[in-house]
Amino acid sequence: MPPENPTAAFTDQFVQNERALYGYVFSMVANHADTDDIVQSTLIQLWENFEKYDPERPFLPWAFRFAYRQVLMHRRSEKARTVRFANEDLIAKLAEDYEEIPDWQQAREAAVQKCLGSLGKDHQALVAQRYTTGTTLDKMAKKLNRTPNALYKTMQRIRVILAKCVENQLTTS
Repeated sequence: MPPENPTAAFTDQFVQNERALYGYVFSMVANHADTDDIVQSTLIQLWENFEKYDPERPFLPWAFRFAYRQVLMHRRSEKARTVRFANEDLIAKLAEDYEEIPDWQQAREAAVQKCLGSLGKDHQALVAQRYTTGTTLDKMAKKLNRTPNALYKTMQRIRVILAKCVENQLTTS
């Protein structure tokens, strides 16, 4: 029986799964701004195709397929300025793994926590300051008496280390 209010049904499904969708996209692009853009594009695609959604099937794998296509389109259209995975085969494998792991979000969160714990204290402090408090790189650089460019490069190296560590944790567990 179709829901009486398709807008409400869509909103409920999206709200329940938005965080998981965000984590899925972030795992492939490793950049919050790009992830926000891709999730927004995915939301538009989901909304435009919601009448094709079969409510008897899980919403999240259906949404992942749209997000995966948006990630590929994003990768093709943007010149790399941040860390990107080297090839589309790896992205395809990550997409498959996410659909196969029932508790993928918990596994990913555990991997992130373990990898954050493996960072040195200075790097942990930088990550916490940047992402927990939302402090801008310019403010952080001024406080640390460093140039914004030098701090940006340090943060980029930390993100690469974390991305590789999380990838390793997820593929070995």
